[in-house]
Amino acid sequence: MQAQEQAETVNPLCESKVMGHGARTQRVVVFVHGFTNCPEQFEVLGQQFYDAGYNVFIPRMPHHGLSDRLTTELSKLSTEALVAFGGDVVDIAQGLGDEVTVVGLSGGGAVTAWLRRRAAT
Repeated sequence: MQAQEQAETVNPLCESKVMGHGARTQRVVVFVHGFTNCPEQFEVLGQQFYDAGYNVFIPRMPHHGLSDRLTTELSKLSTEALVAFGGDVVDIAQGLGDEVTVVGLSGGGAVTAWLRRRAAT
């Protein structure tokens, strides 16, 4: 994810965020932002969970949060890219804590619903 962000011109407020305690915690929460938004959307809520002892991961969805707000990059978003993103998110989250909770809004909600369905099979 960091390599992708370095390859694009991402708004500094929109970079993926990890609020970590320096070690695995019992619980980790992942917040997946909405369509056309970016990780900044969950900064305040993420801080509250961090303060409560969680490790927090707020990833940037592909093609979102770019410095050029008039970009057409969102038109390149695909189902395949979101599936790969979701898998990466879960892999990273599992390294941050024992119990993973994933929450999303809008497009992020669709990603989290897919992850739940995938986990059930």
